[in-house]
Amino acid sequence: MEEIAYENGWISRDELLESSERYGESPYGRHLRDITEDKVRLVQNR
Repeated sequence: MEEIAYENGWISRDELLESSERYGESPYGRHLRDITEDKVRLVQNR
């Protein structure tokens, strides 16, 4: 859900990073951190 909010501009990069911390070292937490570090390329909504 956080990823969608970030993609749509509803939350900032800092808010996404804060959300990732709640998930710790889980795969989802790492995925959210990767997004904030530009390691994951997001697909723009059409």
